[in-house]
Amino acid sequence: MARPRILYIAGYGRSGSTVLDIVLGSHPSAVGLGEVTYLFEEAVLDRKCACGKPFRECSLWHGALAEVGDPRRAAKTIRVVERRLFLPWLVLGRGLFLPRRRYAAIQGALLAHVRRVCGAPVLVDSSKTARGAAGRALALAWFLAEDVRVIHLVRDAREVLRSLVATGSNWALEGRASPPRLPAFRAMSGWLLSNLSAAFLGRLLGRRRYLRLRFHDLLDDPEAVLTRICEWAGLDTAGIREAASKRGPFRAGHQVGGNRLRAQREIHIRKPNGDADSLAGLPVRARIAYHLFASLLNRHYGFPARADGGLSWERGS
Repeated sequence: MARPRILYIAGYGRSGSTVLDIVLGSHPSAVGLGEVTYLFEEAVLDRKCACGKPFRECSLWHGALAEVGDPRRAAKTIRVVERRLFLPWLVLGRGLFLPRRRYAAIQGALLAHVRRVCGAPVLVDSSKTARGAAGRALALAWFLAEDVRVIHLVRDAREVLRSLVATGSNWALEGRASPPRLPAFRAMSGWLLSNLSAAFLGRLLGRRRYLRLRFHDLLDDPEAVLTRICEWAGLDTAGIREAASKRGPFRAGHQVGGNRLRAQREIHIRKPNGDADSLAGLPVRARIAYHLFASLLNRHYGFPARADGGLSWERGS
């Protein structure tokens, strides 16, 4: 490859980004890093890397933290640049009113350290495009002149909603935050805005640097989808096709953030659950949130409507 690249997984949480990050990170020429945007916040909170060690003790991340210095100040700078609230300032004037030099210094040191330690020409960053990191891919491309390729990963909004209702907030499960109010409305509005932000990235970075995929298709035929990603990203397909044909195993490395899958020693890609795209059994508020925010875009992405998707007031709903 002519220069190092960043494969940036965009979209909303609970859309399979951790799975795709781990799978792509198993390629000999790539390394999966997880939600790099939250590295410094997670270090302050003393959370653990996917390797099982705190970030300050991790063989990959402790050196990056030492090079950058105060993690609280670094986290604040990153959030100011990358938060969706500041996305217009990032686009208009290429961040004229943002701390671009400090941001570039932090991210430049971080990426240089990772490349020096890992020696991989491709870095996989699954920070996505939720409100805290909607501008990250643009900032890396514009402020650091990185060759950023965006993989827009889309999951059926009904599956995302069902996952949220079934398990709740990850932060709440860890006891680090109270359960959010109106979680279904927050999730569906977040799903809508995150996917629109990812599509907007494709417009700004150009078609050759943007690839939209459905998580369902990855589960259904991982070999075909991963071959498509490798060809688009300029990676040798032989490095991943054999494992993809067997659906694994794929081993986590030093991923930041992500769901609880990263704590497993290895993962396998399982076939999609045929009932996950159903609204049956979900609370009425959740169904309203889906129809209000997500149903139109969901159909645009090719997820068909189901007969059980109405808003009936059955007993138990």
